[in-house]
Parts: sequence; structure tokens; C-alpha cells
Amino acid sequence: MRKISLIAFFVNTLLYATYYPVAKGALERLDPWVFMALAEALTVPVALVLLVRAGRLDRQTLRSGVLLGVISNLGFAIGLQALAFTSATNTTFLGALSGVLGALITRLVLRQPLSLITWLAGGLSLVGALGLIFEGGWAGVNLGDLIALLAAFAYAWSIFQTDRETSRPGIHTPSLLAVVLLTGAVLALVESLVFGDWAGTLQRATPLLDATTLGYVAVVTTVIPYAVTLKLQRHLRPVTVAFIYVIEPLWAALFAALYLGETLTVFGLGSAGLILAGSLLAVRATAPPTQSAPAPKPQPEYA
Repeated sequence: MRKISLIAFFVNTLLYATYYPVAKGALERLDPWVFMALAEALTVPVALVLLVRAGRLDRQTLRSGVLLGVISNLGFAIGLQALAFTSATNTTFLGALSGVLGALITRLVLRQPLSLITWLAGGLSLVGALGLIFEGGWAGVNLGDLIALLAAFAYAWSIFQTDRETSRPGIHTPSLLAVVLLTGAVLALVESLVFGDWAGTLQRATPLLDATTLGYVAVVTTVIPYAVTLKLQRHLRPVTVAFIYVIEPLWAALFAALYLGETLTVFGLGSAGLILAGSLLAVRATAPPTQSAPAPKPQPEYA
């Protein structure tokens, strides 16, 4: 299951990476809070179907789902606010620091040892991410970059909390996914009513284009990645998952170039290469040791 989980999480990075490039255009017209509320609302039918088919919802699954939904909402909300001030590329580049933060959480908070190779992987990823962020010098850094850094903390927290909640005995994954989605939808609606500009958004909206974008965000970058995470993360170490998500900015840069016309310089490509190297090195370093085949039992000698 580890290989399947690794492949699934690498695909998750591809799906997540399309979020900011796809949403960037819509956010030029739509209020970020309203956009998030509408996208989350489209996941509610999926959540209700999951609950009906599950036919049960125990207290522990409810508690775990609400907690994970709150953390996920926090990360998405912070990321959306960052996107209003900086580029889609920079927003995802800063999110790549979740791998480094994951290593720090593992060592400083969980008190679990990490190999020298893992620290080297973290260093490569950190240098690559900072190289991309500061490619234009200090003048290129803005409020959006600082907000995106906060999102990286939320993403790292989400990874470790997900590992903890999905490892609890008796957790029913479909019900857990349903509660996470419903929690996110409720929080997003409340936030949009408090902070959002519904009137202005409805005036500026392009119905067909924006509806397509919202549907894509709801299904491809929300429901599917959540389902993969809640089902398969238990087969990987949290620090491994954190480093896998370091690759997300590489996909984001590609989609931002194709979809938004944002480009990277040669220096930026070199920095992206460091991120990729760090992620692959971390996955290799956290792989379980290969068990050698047991030695054959000695055969008795007969006179």
C-alpha cells in the first residue's frame, strides 16, 4: 500500500497545484470569501450522499471531522487571501515550505529522530523555495507572500493532525470525509457573510465561466484530494507527506505559465530543481528499511 499511497499523493500535488492558477482569474472578479463559500457549497451534495450511504456517524468520527475541517478551512482561507496580493506562483512556492515545517514539527514537537538525509532534503527544499520567493530581490516580496507563509504553517499542521485523526480506532473514512466537507462549507458560508462582498460579487460574476471554475475547484481540488488523504495517509509518515507536497509549486509554476502567462527565469528553474531534488530525497530517506530474506534453516546431517 505504501507505493500506491506515494503515487496517489504525488497525483494530489498535481490536483492541488491547479487550484491557484484556475482560481486566480475568477478572483479578479469574485470576492475571495464568497468564492470559497460557493466552492465549498458545491461539495455539500457529495457529503450528504456519503453520510446516507454510510448509515452511521459515531462521536469520534464527528469530532475528528470537525477538527480537520476547521484546520483545512484555515489553510484555504489564508491561501485565498494571499492570492489577492501576490501571484499564483508565489502562493504555492511558499506553501512548499510545509515540508521543512513538517520536519521541524517531527523533531521539535513530536520528538522523533530524523536522519541526516532528511535534514539535507529539507535544506534543499528550503533553499529552492526561498530562491523562488526572493528571485526578484526584497522588492519582489509583498504582503501576499507573508500571508502565504502562514498558509504553509496551516498545511503542515493539517498533515500531522490528519495522521493522528485517521489513526484513531473505529474511524469510518467516508463519514469522516463527509464531516470535513460539511464543516468547511459551514465555516466558509459564515466567513463570507461576515467578511465577503456578496452584492459586488454577483454584479461582477460571469455565470458560465465562474460556475465552471467553482465546480472544478469543488471536485478536482477539494473532494478528490481530501478522499485520497483521509484514506491513504495512514500508510505514510507525516513528514514524508509534507515533503511530497513540496513538489506542488513545480506543477503550479507549469500551470501558471500555461494558464496565466506567469514565467520562471533560469534562476527560478534552478530553484525549482532544488525543490524537486529535496522532495525525492526525503521520500527516499523516509522509506521503511528493506527486510532481507531470512537465512535458510540448516539441514540436519545424517550419518
